[in-house]
Amino acid sequence: MRMRHHSEFLVYKPLQCLLLVITLFAAVMLGYDLYQKPSLSDVNVFLMLFSVSTAVFVALERKNYSVFFLLSTFTLVTAWRLSALAGHDTVTYIYLVALIIILFQFIKTAWDDVHASYANRHLNPFSWQVTFIRLYIGCDLVPHFCEKLFAGSAVRAADLAYFTSVHTPDPFFFVILAGFIEFFGGLALSCGFLTRTASVGLCAYFLIASVIGNHFSNGFIWASPAGGWEYPTLCAALFLSFFLKGAGLFSWDGVLQQTYKLPRWVVGFMGKV
Repeated sequence: MRMRHHSEFLVYKPLQCLLLVITLFAAVMLGYDLYQKPSLSDVNVFLMLFSVSTAVFVALERKNYSVFFLLSTFTLVTAWRLSALAGHDTVTYIYLVALIIILFQFIKTAWDDVHASYANRHLNPFSWQVTFIRLYIGCDLVPHFCEKLFAGSAVRAADLAYFTSVHTPDPFFFVILAGFIEFFGGLALSCGFLTRTASVGLCAYFLIASVIGNHFSNGFIWASPAGGWEYPTLCAALFLSFFLKGAGLFSWDGVLQQTYKLPRWVVGFMGKV
């Protein structure tokens, strides 16, 4: 374990090494699966891209733990989802183990930070709780954009059918547009980059999508036929809550603000940490 400086946090090296081995093993197993059954379908191409990226980002965590831990978590969840969609069961289970390790790594980082000496403390328990919620709701968008952008035309057909059923003009364009909003919004929120901007954008997106999907006409309960407005407004409220303060120190915004003297208007888009 090494001591931190500036915006770094305590890092438990054995967990990092184990995670790197597992993500590399997943990429190798994926390569073996594709060698056995060659396929250059969209989902396999993007799956390989996110698999290799995850291993690289995990390896780079020693350079800047906060930045690359958050980025590797996002790409790992994406690779996990794509491996399930592509039917690579072994790779899916390997990534599940990796996600459990990442969760434990996050908990240990938070525990060590809270129980460090007062002079070294960065975040209090409540701030770590909010950070966990930010990570979760950002990564919660992964299945949505994976099906719209990366899983191929067969999976995207379900979204096209839905957009057509609610009379959306040019359904293909709006499915792709929605996918990009979910991808960049989920990445920004989970990593804590321009957090205030991302929170407002995602809140507006969910409310507009709820209006287009007629959820406000279907009652409150989400389990009701065609889905009520319970879940979309809950997500919108969670997104918007990060407008008040921003992402906190365990974020890209936190690293940038502690490393560089940024203009006040830039910090305004982030939220002061």
